[in-house]
Amino acid sequence: MLDKQEVTIGGARFNWDQSAGLLQFEGADVVLFWTKTTLKTFISTIEEVTGKESASVVMEAAGYRIGKTVSGFYKERGTNTEEILAQLPEIYAAAGWGTTKIIKSCLKEKRIVLSVHNDWESKVAFAQGKKEPGQFLGGHWAGVLSGLLDETIWYKIKEFSLAEADSYKVIELYPAPITPSENVRDYIQ
Repeated sequence: MLDKQEVTIGGARFNWDQSAGLLQFEGADVVLFWTKTTLKTFISTIEEVTGKESASVVMEAAGYRIGKTVSGFYKERGTNTEEILAQLPEIYAAAGWGTTKIIKSCLKEKRIVLSVHNDWESKVAFAQGKKEPGQFLGGHWAGVLSGLLDETIWYKIKEFSLAEADSYKVIELYPAPITPSENVRDYIQ
């Protein structure tokens, strides 16, 4: 058995170093979770401790901040915004975030519409028996685009279907004057 292995999937590099107990995605340490059990338990625990409405605000804000981090990671490579946006759907698919398609895009107006199928968040929501989509991915993509476009971007989930197989979301992203930090402050007050 090989202690170290590397594979590239959809343009994304995965490295395993079993002797050191490390898994890396794009050169950074990552960890794997089972979606319908472990990740569901993690999110359900946050909801139980904080309340569902508070947890939704936390997930949305966390998604946004993580999205900004992701945009910074790819911008540091010196790739332009159009190239990054073209690469991200394959990278997210390789990482198990579902399949993402850019349905409409106008970078001049800083507006994008995405469809996301079979994403981990919808699988968790379905396993929890929810009827509404989560807020993490919408916040996440708003953060990604805010960082890439140097503009405050927010989102609206236009359509969704929660199902065990072939769940989907249509997310509209657009310039907005409010940030998730302001949403969190408003919620706390």
